[in-house]
Amino acid sequence: MTRPKILLITGPQGSGNHVFSKALSLHTEVKGWGELLDKYWIRHEFEPYADLFRDPQNVHKEDWSASEYHVISVSCPYVDSTAVGRETIVPCYEQLIPELQKVGDLTIGLIGREEYILKEQEMRLRGTHSYHQFLSLMDYFEQFNPVFLSTELLYLYRHNYLKSLQSQLNIPIGWDNPRLNDVLRENQNAKYIKSVDDYWLDGNKKYFEQHNGFNVSEDDDGMEKDGY
Repeated sequence: MTRPKILLITGPQGSGNHVFSKALSLHTEVKGWGELLDKYWIRHEFEPYADLFRDPQNVHKEDWSASEYHVISVSCPYVDSTAVGRETIVPCYEQLIPELQKVGDLTIGLIGREEYILKEQEMRLRGTHSYHQFLSLMDYFEQFNPVFLSTELLYLYRHNYLKSLQSQLNIPIGWDNPRLNDVLRENQNAKYIKSVDDYWLDGNKKYFEQHNGFNVSEDDDGMEKDGY
């Protein structure tokens, strides 16, 4: 029997797990978080493969023959219901990953988001920063040659970005699925972006022309104002 291709996508809490779970579940041959495509948000405890993080030995109870391609998603940390109530948990990567490698060809995708937006997101929802917990695991992940996934690039380049990821992630990606427009309709970064009315460099065009030996065109679309 052909070994399944398994993609584990993970990143700091609030980095973009849900939007990538949706985008990477668009292809009909992929078994991912299909239910999420019809809802704005679902708790990670209801992700189709959530039981694997509760007990990595559940990997061997999973029907991997249901599809040739599987996408598993988890944030770090995530919240789950346990015997003592709802707990914030760091995924058991070091126990789960070896079990996944036994049953399939595993690729790991690490999701990233602009740092200051990530901080604001975590403070708004959880009242504390937690992304450092994921960053502390980067040396561990390096051994698996992970693919880095950017939430900003997904919203900017959309289907072109997803198309470029196909060969890296080893799964078919529905980059041409019309539902991608719905997935990316609302840029989750927009609520954290505020316009800048004034900046200390804005009045220094003449100074830079004199001291740096180049002319700044009026048609440079404002790039000189940000130091580019």
